[in-house]
Amino acid sequence: LTLLFFGPVLLRLFGDGYGGGDAVLMILSVAGLGATGVGPGDVVILMAGRSGWNLATTAVALVINVGLNIVLVPRWGVEGAAVAWAASILCTNLVPLAQSWFVLGMHPFGRGTATAVRVALCAYGGAGLLARFVLGPTIPALATTVVVGGGLHLGLLWRRRAVLEVALRDRPPVPMRSG
Repeated sequence: LTLLFFGPVLLRLFGDGYGGGDAVLMILSVAGLGATGVGPGDVVILMAGRSGWNLATTAVALVINVGLNIVLVPRWGVEGAAVAWAASILCTNLVPLAQSWFVLGMHPFGRGTATAVRVALCAYGGAGLLARFVLGPTIPALATTVVVGGGLHLGLLWRRRAVLEVALRDRPPVPMRSG
């Protein structure tokens, strides 16, 4: 979310030559949100002993990436390459999700999933939109989003810890011994 709101600000830190990467960063940010939202499904597939499935998914993603690059890059340039990469990212995340859910009967979504999504959207989305609206697309707005959004995120997670099933330690950690 922060990259969606402040990608151009971050790119300016690298110099004027990166200004054309705004759209690329936004496309890949959306793909990253989708990939993060479904979790590491490929790891589940591998741990279930289905490495062949993982290989097939990776091969399909490669074909999608190369095929879309051939079609989109001549028309859209670097944005076309970003769309191709985003499609392959989503493939390597959504296919294992479908495999683990419909074939293995497992999925990453639990009772707290909707709460976790709402918390992140409220904290970072709300702070980011407000900071961008008030301060514009600037470094101070980005810093405000990270600090305020991070604090809100931690506070809201703490408040919703029972729904999120976050266990607190019953006893203090054992100190490490030296030597």
